[in-house]
Amino acid sequence: MLKRLLPLAVFALVIWGGAKAWVYFQTQQWLAAVQETYALQGALDHGWIGSSLIDGEVIIHDLEIRPFRLKDTLSAEKARFRFGNRLALLSLPVSRNAGSGLPSRIRVELEGLQLPLSRNWQSILSLPEALIELTHAPCGPLQTSSVEGFEQLGYDSLQGSADLRWRPMGDADEGYRIRLDLQLEELAEIGLGVSLSRLPFSPDSAPEAATDRQPPAFYGAELALEDRGLQERIAVLCAPRQGLARSAYPAAFLRQWQNRAADLGMTFSPGILRAFGQYFAGGHSLNLSVKPGQDFDYALMAMVPAESVSQQLPLSLKLDNQGVLDTYYEIEFGKLLNKLYPPEPVAPPEEEPEPAPKALPRQYEDFPLEELDTLGQLPVRVEHRNGKVTTGILDSVSAGSIDVSVPMASGDVVFHIRRRDIVSLQVYR
Repeated sequence: MLKRLLPLAVFALVIWGGAKAWVYFQTQQWLAAVQETYALQGALDHGWIGSSLIDGEVIIHDLEIRPFRLKDTLSAEKARFRFGNRLALLSLPVSRNAGSGLPSRIRVELEGLQLPLSRNWQSILSLPEALIELTHAPCGPLQTSSVEGFEQLGYDSLQGSADLRWRPMGDADEGYRIRLDLQLEELAEIGLGVSLSRLPFSPDSAPEAATDRQPPAFYGAELALEDRGLQERIAVLCAPRQGLARSAYPAAFLRQWQNRAADLGMTFSPGILRAFGQYFAGGHSLNLSVKPGQDFDYALMAMVPAESVSQQLPLSLKLDNQGVLDTYYEIEFGKLLNKLYPPEPVAPPEEEPEPAPKALPRQYEDFPLEELDTLGQLPVRVEHRNGKVTTGILDSVSAGSIDVSVPMASGDVVFHIRRRDIVSLQVYR
């Protein structure tokens, strides 16, 4: 009996090991495709790649993302990509020509997330200034939602975890739900969900494939806020600066928020204001959801009368999981859009310049390792034997090693790589 079972056990072990190796290879190819697609926007680095065939998930350790415009590094100790089943896990794109393909159903969990406090976030997020001002608490000249505000609160980075997922609502033809949950240690938990007719990106293809398509239809949205100490810290910092007692500060916060919302064309019922006043006092949670009627066309929302908005976009509001009955509100969409996106002044027409010569396409190309000595200071991507990938500028080449300069927040960091540890090298040209 043992002689019969032993070959079966060996065969099962070979199949299991082969599947794990296949997933590792596919994940490496997929990450390389993502890096190539966004080579001009940033760099990506990671450590060991693990997988669970039973749960249908890939685990990437020590993930680092360096957007060049941010000039800093976003990192996560673990990034879990949950595909839901083994078939989806084994179907990741294996060719770099497939682009940064994304499945139509996935869940990404980031553990040990660290977000740097950089003044370059605004250049990346590009949020309207009027919308940012709505989130500032009264604190004298200090803007509490800015990098300076968090630094005054005693933070040099934000730590926590994130959970991003999207999936079809029943059949894919019925639409998709997208949900992002962000947990910031000792500060707050934020959840944002939207329901759309389709994903805003094109699954299983490069993101630029969807640029010429119409925007997806909007089916609903949800915002969940749970205070974990942020409001208390803001009150301790800002109440003395406003000359207020700690107990009087939430009411001042609510008045400023109400006035700034009115400047944007938004007015709210007493029930909504009471709920927000309680939240500003600290230690509470808010859950807002809106679901438009079937005949609502958000492309024409600027023409909807302010008094009809709460009927066509009914709001559901809960404070500490207790429903708020009075949820009437008004929005002057024309005024709101003009405040968020002011029209640019009309400039006199200028003579059209001569068209610039068409730029030649650039991409990463494989370079022979035996010809490294002839290579100058060019952008390169080096794949190590341990699976690690280093992207930067080739600094120097010697008989036994090369030096690659990688941009970091504090300046360029030079990585010394031995030639025998290099599996492949690509040059961006």
